[in-house]
Amino acid sequence: MDREHDVVIIGGGIAGSALAAALAGVGASVAVVERSSAFKDRVRGEWLAPWGVAEADRLGLLPTFRAAGAHDVPWNMSRSGKPRLVSTPQGDVPLTFYHPTLQEALLTAAAERGAEVIRPAHVEAARGGASPEVTLRGAGPDVRLRARLVVGADGRSSSVRQALGRPESEHRSERLLAGTRVAGLGGADDTSHFRIRDDARGLATVYPQGGGYGRVYAFVTGMTAADFQGTGGFRRFVEMTVESGLPPEVIETAEQAGPLAAFVASDSWIETPYANGLALVGDAAGISDPTWGMGIALAMRDARSLSDAVRELGDPRAGAAAYARERDRYYRTVRTLENWQSDLLLTPGEAALERRRLAARGWSADPSRFPDLNGLGPDVETTEEARLRLFGEDLEPADRELRSVGAVLARA
Repeated sequence: MDREHDVVIIGGGIAGSALAAALAGVGASVAVVERSSAFKDRVRGEWLAPWGVAEADRLGLLPTFRAAGAHDVPWNMSRSGKPRLVSTPQGDVPLTFYHPTLQEALLTAAAERGAEVIRPAHVEAARGGASPEVTLRGAGPDVRLRARLVVGADGRSSSVRQALGRPESEHRSERLLAGTRVAGLGGADDTSHFRIRDDARGLATVYPQGGGYGRVYAFVTGMTAADFQGTGGFRRFVEMTVESGLPPEVIETAEQAGPLAAFVASDSWIETPYANGLALVGDAAGISDPTWGMGIALAMRDARSLSDAVRELGDPRAGAAAYARERDRYYRTVRTLENWQSDLLLTPGEAALERRRLAARGWSADPSRFPDLNGLGPDVETTEEARLRLFGEDLEPADRELRSVGAVLARA
């Protein structure tokens, strides 16, 4: 059985559903193929950076986030112990949410705007060419979806990514990310925590979701996923977060409320994620280092960039080609600044400590030297001049007097 659409999207998670809602909202014929009958809790991002909130607003999806229980977390506490406002210049603040609830809400929003939702469904094959197509296999006869454009929004193991045949690039991290959802979280529910270890060998973060719930992450070196498994895994996880600097009163009353898992915090990507009628969005196109929490914001930007290009050019394939070029640019910007921050803030050793001391001298005099990735996202500068300013390497000798490295860690 064959069906015809303008665009077929494989993956009904956040990136795929946001894109489907945007395209269907401007009159495109869209089908979304989702393999699961119900979304489940897994360890992934549940924090939307302020610039990503602005992207969701441009997509007209902010009410959907709100209806799904999205929670404002405008303040962040670092080592300074003083709450710091996190926002865009226009006043957008971070949102937290429960991933499965938001996925269902966005997929429902896409259907309400006119997208056809096919779930549960298994993708047997995705093919590009003059007439791209997707073959679905289930209990009944195979279904073949023909489209002008097929979009993979089904993560790093995307079937569309495989069909595209582009090599994957990776920036390997030495950090292990462990995370879980908790109940009984202490502290203010409008304040997140981001604490880097004294020795720069890891950090811990807390993102409240309201009602005592929250998502907690620990980024560590020298450990494996097995260290967080078994009956004592959660206690070890809590101990690691406290060792990294989380206030005990915030985390020690918490109870595990979801799966606890750990994986290497690397970034990986596909250059120019479009060819021959096949495109990629979200994690399928590229995963940024989860240490810095830009994944959901990038998914919103992908959905907005691709849908805008399709609408403006009036052709899904031409729009996807334009999107892929733009995606290369803004993903590279985010990845570059994330790597700078990791090199500066999360590298142990005496040489790295000296770099942090030099950076602290510059930041003490001019806080704008630290680019605002949370507020500006891909609009930050990543020129050589910006790098010199971040690391303090442009300081005059007279400005290089000793200042506390704590200023660096507090600013982060």
